[in-house]
Amino acid sequence: MPAREVISQQLIDVVREALANGKTPIIQAYALGKAQEVSKILTDAGLPVYQDREVYEISRIYSQFGVDLGNVRLCDGQFSHEKDDAQSPTQDDLCDRAVRGGVFVVSPKRAALVARNMRNATVSIAVTGWAVDPSTRYRLSVDHALPLSDHADYDELLETVERVGPRKVFCTHGRDLEGFVNRLCELGHDAYPLGRCGQMRLF
Repeated sequence: MPAREVISQQLIDVVREALANGKTPIIQAYALGKAQEVSKILTDAGLPVYQDREVYEISRIYSQFGVDLGNVRLCDGQFSHEKDDAQSPTQDDLCDRAVRGGVFVVSPKRAALVARNMRNATVSIAVTGWAVDPSTRYRLSVDHALPLSDHADYDELLETVERVGPRKVFCTHGRDLEGFVNRLCELGHDAYPLGRCGQMRLF
């Protein structure tokens, strides 16, 4: 996996290039976590960020707990499945106009619908750890796929448990679920697997 700083700069470069070409970058990122991380990267780079309502409501919770995401704004277009060709401006039109010159961060399930309803030309960008596979761009039907992952690795998971100090730890999945649970127990934690295990625990 490339260094996080490298991928962050690639994201900024792709967005700036799209804006320079008069296009609206639409970034699809999971509404919880990834969208906020991407928004922070972009606002720190001085780029205006708009979020659809699903992402924005979660970002507000981040702000309530003191996490500064920068200047993110709500763009609350409804984006119906059919384009409205009426002359009077709709909520979608107003959102489309507002976003021009900025970046639109939406959840993956909404990205295609939003792009279809934007009257301005768009550039679609997916941020996912799966993008280490070059075919991801084609599988997701996007213009760019960048391997920005929000998953902790083995050592980071152990560090998280140590720092949090929970009374119990329930592990749900992983390549070596039982091994990870055993390691937590060796470190003195009360840990249990929630997935299927090949070996019953004695202690």
